[in-house]
Order: sequence, then C-alpha cells, then structure tokens
Amino acid sequence: MTTHPVRSAIVASAMTTNIIPFPVSPERPLYPVDETTQLLFRARRSRGLWRCAASMIGAVLCTLAALSLPVRAHAQTYTLVPSTGHPTQRTLTTSGNGEVKVAPDYVTFSVGVRVQDMVLSKATTEEAARTKAIVAALEKQGIEARHIQTDRISIEPVYTTHENLERLDCYRVQRMAVVRLEDPKKFDQVLQAVLAAGANTIDNISLNTKDLRTHRDTARSLAVKHAREKATAIAKDLGCKLGPPITVSENSWGGSYYYGNNLNTNRYNAQSQSIQSNSSDSSGASESSPAAFAAGTLSITATISVVFEIIPE
Repeated sequence: MTTHPVRSAIVASAMTTNIIPFPVSPERPLYPVDETTQLLFRARRSRGLWRCAASMIGAVLCTLAALSLPVRAHAQTYTLVPSTGHPTQRTLTTSGNGEVKVAPDYVTFSVGVRVQDMVLSKATTEEAARTKAIVAALEKQGIEARHIQTDRISIEPVYTTHENLERLDCYRVQRMAVVRLEDPKKFDQVLQAVLAAGANTIDNISLNTKDLRTHRDTARSLAVKHAREKATAIAKDLGCKLGPPITVSENSWGGSYYYGNNLNTNRYNAQSQSIQSNSSDSSGASESSPAAFAAGTLSITATISVVFEIIPE
C-alpha cells in the first residue's frame, strides 16, 4: 500500500501539535484510513479533550476564589453614612397650649313662628301677622334692620295615616329670622319682647366676639412661648442646648359658644301666653319670665407643635 507524501506530512504535523485533522469530505480524506492510524488519532483526541476540560475547570475555580475575597473584605469594612454626608440631626418635639378668655361682644340667635291650620290661607295669614309683630318688637328694642335677616321659610302639608289610608291633617307654615344683638346683657329683655309678639321658636343662640382674630393671635403667641419653655427645660435636663425650630404646626379653635338648639314651640308657648296677658304691666316682668341669661366668657385656644434641633453641649 502506497502512502501519499502530502497526506503523510499532514498526519505527522497533527500528531506533533495535538490538532486532530478532519476530513474535507468522506470521499477524499486527508489522513490514512487504515485501522491502526484511526485508533492512534482517537487516543490523541481523547487526551486533548480531557486536558481542555481540566483547564476550564481550573479556570472556573480560580475565578470563584478571586471573587470571594473582595466580598469578605467589603463586608468587614462597610459603615453607614447619612445621605447628606453629615452626622445625624438630633431633634426634640414639644407642644404648647395657649388660652384666652374674653367676654362675648354680641349674641346671635334665630327667632320665628310656626303655625298650623287646616286652611292654608289662614296659616299663612297668621304667620305673616305674627312675623310682622316680631320684627316690630325687635326694632323697638333698638336692633337695627340690617341685623334682622330672614333665614328660612317653609310651607308643608302634614298627613296622618289611618288603616293604611293617608289623609291631610293640616298645613304647617314656618318662618325663621337670624338676629344679631350687640349687647348680650339685653338678651332676656329681647327674648321676652319677641315671645310677647308671637314668636314660638328660639334656637341657635350663639355668643361671639368681634376681636376673634386678635384673641387667636394672642392665644397662639402663648402657645409658642409654652412650647419653647418646655423644649428649653427638656434640652437642659438632657445636657443639650436648644437649636432653631425645624417644623411648626398649629391648631386654633374657639371664639363662639352655642347656647343650645331648638329651644322652641311648646317650651315657650306657655310663657308667651303669660307675657301677653301681662304686657300692659309697667314693670315689664312676670313670674313666668325665662331665667336670667348668663353670657359668661368665651375660651379661645391654640395648640402649637414644634420640632427643635438640639445640640450637645
């Protein structure tokens, strides 16, 4: 069997460089095809594959070992640093309260008439006459027309149900007006006058002050002073100095007082009848008069919440 010189050179080169030659095509291979030569090439090929696998495994192990060292070093040296790059700010939160008590300057209340009748025209006529008398009584007491304002008018049928049948019982007509009285001490006198004029509904009695803004400012200043005094004392006990305020929030309320609602109809009907029957009495008072109206004082309060910075001494 003759050997081609070019093929012999290729095979010898492959054996010395551990490169396994592959045929270009099955019909014309570039290396001898005898059985001995094929076994030799297969053995060399297996050794090359094992060497390549060993090299890759070693490289992977070396890479993992190298990566593990920085992780351990980083975990050992890690420290928390604020995002601003400065030490954490120390704060103290306190609250303060302020209260101002003042006498009310004026009174507002609602006064009105409620009339019921089977005939609607009679109910509206009576309501109009009594409302006119009430307004005249208020003006006679020195209340200006601009301090008398109609607040509500209602006309409605009233039904009753008997044996699943609904029937008209009467018509109800009501008119209410809001009144402002500048002198709270005259409230009892005004109340008796409107009851004598035919009013049978009194409600929404409210005591108020004209200088509410001024009194709220005063209450807020007292609350700020209180909050600072508390914060200064606490900081001193902690061995710190009080720094500037960081945040402030404020709440204020007060300035009016509602005496009551729906002091109406039946409660004053008997008194009204008694006053009407004694209206000619020059003394202007009767045993059935309402109890003396006590205005008392209004409480106007403010609450301040302040966050201060505290500085170690």
